[in-house]
Amino acid sequence: MTGPMHGYDIMKFVDRHLSGIWHISTSQLYALNHRLEERGLVSGSTSPQGNQPPKRTLSILPEGRKRFMRWVVSPTPHVRDLRMEFLTKLFFLRHLGIKGGRELIDAQAELLKSLKEKVEQDWGAQEDGFAKVVLGFKRAQFEIILSWLGADAVQFVEAIDSCGPDELPGLEAYPEESAWREKQG
Repeated sequence: MTGPMHGYDIMKFVDRHLSGIWHISTSQLYALNHRLEERGLVSGSTSPQGNQPPKRTLSILPEGRKRFMRWVVSPTPHVRDLRMEFLTKLFFLRHLGIKGGRELIDAQAELLKSLKEKVEQDWGAQEDGFAKVVLGFKRAQFEIILSWLGADAVQFVEAIDSCGPDELPGLEAYPEESAWREKQG
């Protein structure tokens, strides 16, 4: 997913690489592509296919690339979005060979610690039994996620940061990307 792609190719890419954390229907993907194009983040061109409907090829524009890169290295603000969004960011760090994953993890951990402190304050002041159990559940989630960040996620990004572009862990699963990485130098 590093050069111009058709919507169908994007769908295959998501299904192949992100199916464990993401599901998007064809209609959702095409609507999203349309919105990205309207916002000037991607450009599209149409090519005829004989008797078939024309194919639309999308290419990321400089503003789209800038926003993507800003997004991929920024912490995920809501705990409920970590499973999909943060794991997707980790995937793209490896997939594109982006260095600096440790900074992302450190920023994510700091954000989660501050959110956890607020939950702990609310938990301590809470008198309602059900509200307290809900806050206790949230508190436990923070502890588990922070532990995971400090172990598995750190190990994952440190492996990325210590490798050259052709040595990325798991890269053998993405042979179609080697030509793009060579062009990026």
